[in-house]
Amino acid sequence: MPIRAHSISRVLCLVVFVLAPMRAQAQTVSTGDGLSISLSPEGLVTSVRIDGHELLGAPAPILAVRDLSAAASVVAPNLVANGSFETGDAGGGAAGWSVYQPIHAAVSVVTGVSYEGSRSVLFETNPASHADGSAAYVSDPISVVPGTRYRLWGWMRARKGYLATRQTAPAWQLHDYPNGFTENVKVSGLYVAWYADPAGLEDPFDLDLVAPAHTNARAWKRIGGEVVAPPGAASARVVVVAKLLDGKHEDDAFWLDDVRMIEAPETDVAAVGSVGLDGGDLLLTGTIPGAALAVTLRLHGAPDRIEIEGAITDETSAERAFEVALRLPVALQGYRWWDDIYSARTVVAGQRYEHTVSSVVTGMLPQSLYPLALLEDGTRALAAAVPLDLPVVSSFAYTQDGTFETRYRLGISPFATRLGGRATFRAYLYRADPAWAMRSGFDKFVSFHPEWFESARDPFRFRGGEQGQFASAGSCLPGCEGPCEQCCTGARLVACYDGQGIAAAQYTAPEGPMKVGPAAAPPPAYDDILLLLGSPPTPADEERYPALAASMVVDGNGDFVLKHVTNPEWAPNDWEANWVLNMDPEIAGGYAEWTRTARIDGALAATQAIGAELDAVQFDNFMSAPAVDLDPAHLALADSPLTYDPNTYRPGVHTMAATLEYLAWLRDALDSTNHSQVILSANTWGIATLNFLVPLLDAMGNETRGQGATNWSDELLAYRRTMAGRKPLTSPWQRAGVSVGEARAYANETLFYGMYPTRAAHGADWEPGAEELIEEAAELVSRFHQLGWRAVTRARTDQANVRVERFGAGLASREDSVYLSVQNRDPVARAFTVTVEAAALGLGGSAVVVKELRAGATIPYTTDGQALVLADSLGPQETHVIRLMAPGCAPAGVSVLKLTLRGGGADRLRAKGEFAPVAGD
Repeated sequence: MPIRAHSISRVLCLVVFVLAPMRAQAQTVSTGDGLSISLSPEGLVTSVRIDGHELLGAPAPILAVRDLSAAASVVAPNLVANGSFETGDAGGGAAGWSVYQPIHAAVSVVTGVSYEGSRSVLFETNPASHADGSAAYVSDPISVVPGTRYRLWGWMRARKGYLATRQTAPAWQLHDYPNGFTENVKVSGLYVAWYADPAGLEDPFDLDLVAPAHTNARAWKRIGGEVVAPPGAASARVVVVAKLLDGKHEDDAFWLDDVRMIEAPETDVAAVGSVGLDGGDLLLTGTIPGAALAVTLRLHGAPDRIEIEGAITDETSAERAFEVALRLPVALQGYRWWDDIYSARTVVAGQRYEHTVSSVVTGMLPQSLYPLALLEDGTRALAAAVPLDLPVVSSFAYTQDGTFETRYRLGISPFATRLGGRATFRAYLYRADPAWAMRSGFDKFVSFHPEWFESARDPFRFRGGEQGQFASAGSCLPGCEGPCEQCCTGARLVACYDGQGIAAAQYTAPEGPMKVGPAAAPPPAYDDILLLLGSPPTPADEERYPALAASMVVDGNGDFVLKHVTNPEWAPNDWEANWVLNMDPEIAGGYAEWTRTARIDGALAATQAIGAELDAVQFDNFMSAPAVDLDPAHLALADSPLTYDPNTYRPGVHTMAATLEYLAWLRDALDSTNHSQVILSANTWGIATLNFLVPLLDAMGNETRGQGATNWSDELLAYRRTMAGRKPLTSPWQRAGVSVGEARAYANETLFYGMYPTRAAHGADWEPGAEELIEEAAELVSRFHQLGWRAVTRARTDQANVRVERFGAGLASREDSVYLSVQNRDPVARAFTVTVEAAALGLGGSAVVVKELRAGATIPYTTDGQALVLADSLGPQETHVIRLMAPGCAPAGVSVLKLTLRGGGADRLRAKGEFAPVAGD
């Protein structure tokens, strides 16, 4: 019987009907506030929605890995002509290279000292002038392709075993890293200059630092990194910059050899696997093809965020280095990428957006300055963040191909046995209020873990603070009526401070300083400094030096990492070497153990014995020299994911992870021995890596030399204020000869950010009247900073260069106040209005009193629906603090604090006279 056409159709329909329910579908994870992500069974992102609005560009893998384990062994083809300097006239220059702007410095090709072959380039100061010098060696142009990733490296060796740099702290990255060509560059190292013309004859339009030449290079040391050719680049030149010191007979010099630049062959490889449901979560399991790496990725929908946890597992038992990219393919052209709470850039197709610094001082290992990133278009805002309880080197970007990515730089080592051949990572994805952009993103991030940004120990309860060494019993002079520090020593000094309500902090420094010779002589060489470790000069150093040696960080060259060798102002008669340390408390006989036993426990015991109370532990120069430690013995103690050395691509322990363990160990020890109220405070020089340590600090300091100096840029102050959250932020000013005008500018800046200003130990010879301006600012800050900085101001000005910050949650009762600090950033006077979202702050419309704190004048305002509109004016770069309060809430009596800073230069201040705190007024 013939089969009719309609019968075939019915059969086919039946087959389709039967098979359709069996077809695998995309799975979705959602928040309770309208954000959702869908994944295909193969791990492709097929949807990203906010309130049902689709953001997806095109489906793409959510996870990819870039395997860098063998990156150091890829050496060809070299794009640099004569990178070995072997060709060229004898006694002359190298072919294909030219000297640029030598000042008190010489560049020459030498024989007999080389990494390979017979020649290298020597950079040295002029021994006749004994002046600091600089010079550059510039290659012939190299053809490049925009968007292509290049790897640049060379081998260096320092004549003394180290470079005599005075600039190591990460804060210098925002101040001294390139903003032009070599005359503006302040860091030795390998750079790439980018040119729009193929011949490289025009002025370069950009300059990238690829590899800073950090201090120690006892033997030939590889320095290098990666860089992506920017849009518009047709050619590039390798620029070797030498910034050399000889003003104090440092005799600075180094050799460079075997410079190579290649196209980096490693690319992102997508995870291959399957996605399924696991208890309501999405779970991706799979592998990275060709890399011998297994992957898992879990997405969990929480009410206010999507939590992501991932792990990479090695299948070879070898050393591994890799980048992990967590990717959302979202079409966000026209959105704004926010660099911080003040600055945004509109997204243009084909451009990359990120805000990174180096997470190490020994190379360039990118990490985002903030632990979150946000894009918004005025209607929707999408944010990504990394949790602060898992210290990993990570960065955010919106890429040229339209991907919002979080990228982790991870390592795996067979020496790190506790980690079991795995590297883990985590992220949050969430929506925010587009009206408040980055401020809302940070405010919501705080809401996930408010305990990270508030102290449980009330650090605002003191009138002032002093730091010192309190581990001895000490004594007091009979009948002495002067200040405590003039009358008493040791634990007795703490007792004196107790009677005045001044916090006493035991001074510590998580680094390894040692005096290595008289300043009248040239500084010793690296090997001579190492020998001095075996000859402690004092009985105290007989215990300290072995602890220091046990904790010293080892680099990819096998050397111990020097922070610097300097003649510091706090020791004008000495050369001081300072070693970078791994503060893991489990290092047997290490510096963490010594610091706690000799310094902290000693001070606690000495003060407790006489009935005094130690109030705080202070960490000086905190995170001033982050590095990657490759010591196998230290790797064996690692409890957090590893990263890798950017020069050699070998896995190691990042010192921020070791420092996190150290802080947690100290906190647990204090809490378990009835010292839970002891504050942990830090003089912060670190950036980015500091983020993961903020949750364990109760207070933060921002030591500075003031306007235009390191640790005092708009970008840096915004960072410090944001990351300190609702904790106190202080600003000791370490500079002599301050004028009244400089003090006024400094006072206005600290007032705006709610930073408690002080005159520091080296602040000598100030102009009369300068200190009084700082004291006035300190008194004003004391009125409001304990109410807590709030990321979302609920207030806007009508002038672009008049900014506003808020302190205080709102008016929940008649005793509450809200303070707005308002600053005119222009060099001319400005009249302005501030529009305040009254309802959001609990303000009762017309039943509000508005006062300017400095003059005490009432500020007029009008109402506009649910808003208050305040009218005021400011002089050039002036700050006002505006208090909003309920009627009848009069300010408590406050007298001016007399503040001085004593000792060796971190947050030490002394309060004289009466002070009535105004918390809540």
